[in-house]
Amino acid sequence: MALIIENNNCETINLTTDLLLELTIPNTVFKITAQYNCCISSTVVLDSASTNVTILGNVATLLPDIFPFNEDIFKDGIYSFTVEIEYPDSTYKREKNCFFVDCSTFCTLSEGDLDKILIHYGLTSSNNCGCDCAAMCELFNKLLGGTDDCGC
Repeated sequence: MALIIENNNCETINLTTDLLLELTIPNTVFKITAQYNCCISSTVVLDSASTNVTILGNVATLLPDIFPFNEDIFKDGIYSFTVEIEYPDSTYKREKNCFFVDCSTFCTLSEGDLDKILIHYGLTSSNNCGCDCAAMCELFNKLLGGTDDCGC
């Protein structure tokens, strides 16, 4: 399972997976599909022209411009990442995980709002557990106050 870590004040997300070590196999296709709040998707096919992903060993560092946000940081929300490598014989391996990016949400919670504090705790506790991303998006939607746009 891929491990996701937000770092550098939400400026990058590190995605750790041993699948990245297989990039050296000739004629393989390596893709990272990222989804924001279960509604905005972006797929990056890794090759020498990739500018929004840096790979060092088994870690891919992703920049926010993999999404059409026009922002310098990752927005608060639920991010799911699917890492897929397809081999020359058409077989493939796939890993998926979810992560709650929280750069400012926690600071907006008021001390007396126990429901939202518990939802926030549930989201942070669900990071990298292989949980159902849709359930995490639903919780994030409740944290936002039940809006229908899922933060998109």
